[in-house]
Amino acid sequence: MAGAEPDLSATDRVDVAAREIAVTLARDPVVRATLALLVVGLLLYLLPVVSSDWLANFSTLVLDLPLIALLIVGCLWRLGRVDQEDRGFWFLLTAAFSCWLVQQVLGWVSFELDWTAVGFSIAEAVLYVVLYMFLSLAFEQRLGRDGDSRARSRLSNALKTTGTSLFAFGMLIYFAAIPGAAGIDPWDNIAPGLLLYVVLDVYLVIRLSSLRSGASDQRWRTIYSWLLAMACSWVVLDLTEALMWAEVVPWVDPGSPLDLLWLASFPLGIAAIRVREHTFPEASSDTRTSPVRHLWGGHLVVFAMSFPLVHLVLYRTTLLDPDLRPARETCVLIFLLALAVLAVRHQRVLQGDNERLEAQRAATLEQIRHQALHDPLTGAANRYLLSDRLEMALAQCGREGLKLAVLFCDLDGFKQVNDTFGHHLADRLLKRVSERMQACLRGADTLARAGGDEFTVVLQGIDSEADAESVAQKLQESVGHVFVIDGHELTVTMSIGISLFPDDAETATMLVENADAAMYTAKAESPGSIRRL
Repeated sequence: MAGAEPDLSATDRVDVAAREIAVTLARDPVVRATLALLVVGLLLYLLPVVSSDWLANFSTLVLDLPLIALLIVGCLWRLGRVDQEDRGFWFLLTAAFSCWLVQQVLGWVSFELDWTAVGFSIAEAVLYVVLYMFLSLAFEQRLGRDGDSRARSRLSNALKTTGTSLFAFGMLIYFAAIPGAAGIDPWDNIAPGLLLYVVLDVYLVIRLSSLRSGASDQRWRTIYSWLLAMACSWVVLDLTEALMWAEVVPWVDPGSPLDLLWLASFPLGIAAIRVREHTFPEASSDTRTSPVRHLWGGHLVVFAMSFPLVHLVLYRTTLLDPDLRPARETCVLIFLLALAVLAVRHQRVLQGDNERLEAQRAATLEQIRHQALHDPLTGAANRYLLSDRLEMALAQCGREGLKLAVLFCDLDGFKQVNDTFGHHLADRLLKRVSERMQACLRGADTLARAGGDEFTVVLQGIDSEADAESVAQKLQESVGHVFVIDGHELTVTMSIGISLFPDDAETATMLVENADAAMYTAKAESPGSIRRL
């Protein structure tokens, strides 16, 4: 991207994030309107003359519902301004906040009209869990784009999403459906149900932490930072409510200043949506192994272990009805087995993904190495590989008392082909010439393209000059046959110069220079001939 810096220091990344926070809070009208609304709510909560009952309705009708609606409108606004590849993320975020809005409306209506039917309680819980599922799917949309080195196969991601959904709905059945089927309002004892929300909140924190640390786009890293702060506020709120219902901490009625903690999460979500389309410097992704990523990678195992652990703790502390214990233990067993199967399958898929990624990495490194040492057109060795192989061959021949020949070859008539038929056909001719020359050589010999229509051949371990001349004649004969390319019959010849080690020179540089000079002599005296200085 324009103005990108490939590797920002930690200080630079903090400065970029700080500037984005300042821009978002100071200039964005939606964020400022949200903050103004929250300031009004803060003043009302602090006024001693305002009753808590009135504040409870005020919080739901005047603050909660409008702010959730503002989140939805913001997502819709963003949905119409993003590229096609990002639309899935914002669509799922819109669906998540819409479930949240319906759940809040249903809860307020049932409370105001004193509708205490068990079905309404279960519906609220279902909508709240679906909220988390849509958020999970939204983050799944980003996995292939953020932290690409850690991207996994679609099957691996599908298994993780399925496991997360199974855990959430399994806990929902455990806390809500089983007591509901027995005619018991699951919200009579809300503390265990709130533990489900705490677990899901922590899951979002882990997921967002992983996405944030792997994001290479600073704008998306800023979005994840806002959403991460929002998820952290949910953890604190749901954990506080669970502790209050369990009577671990003193109870606080709705309409108290504690509600401000709930309201504080809204500007964080709105700021994430309203991050401006600035051109950010590119942030280097963090590739270090961390406990957070390790936990995220094995979260199916964590979920499977959580089911029996939560069940044991809740019944040891007598927080749940003992009459429903057999049904709940059946639920725990079913979902434990299902999650265990998914965990084992996921582990195998993950192993296959790792092997695939390692194979791709090895293939990429080999391709880079090949490109660095070979001519991109003909595939023959380039100057660097030729120099390395020639030095090694000289050292071996010097130790064993063997001879070595360097052949410098140049095509006669190639310029006319290039001028007549163009570069495209001439390049194809060079590639065909290289293939024919390579077929005449041994595995220990080296063919290199020196540049243009010139080739260099290193013949290692020959007995005499006659052996070198014999190979040179084979090269001339192979190239001398007619080439048929795109219906055109092309004929070229080859002039070759020979230099021998140790007779003509003892260094790689002098051997190549002598062979080059011999080739030019042959080309000047009789094109298509073989010469040795």
